[in-house]
Amino acid sequence: MQAEKMSSQEQTKLTLEQKAKVKLVNLVKAIEPVVQTHLSELESDELNYILENFSSFLTYDLKRDFEEQRTKNLKQSPFDDLLDN
Repeated sequence: MQAEKMSSQEQTKLTLEQKAKVKLVNLVKAIEPVVQTHLSELESDELNYILENFSSFLTYDLKRDFEEQRTKNLKQSPFDDLLDN
């Protein structure tokens, strides 16, 4: 399955697993160019220094971001908009 923009009709035919996988692939594809742009701006000595001194920090914790969003979603009720008025 290709990870590209799909019509809403095509998306309704997909299973939850398929929709989630497509969106995850799209997210990763959006992150990669940003990382590559910033890496290309590093000088060789900077790159080496970072690798030698900060390698344990060279991961991006997507799981943390997903969990934070899930928590936000759980705190939001479908009735929030009605009650705020």
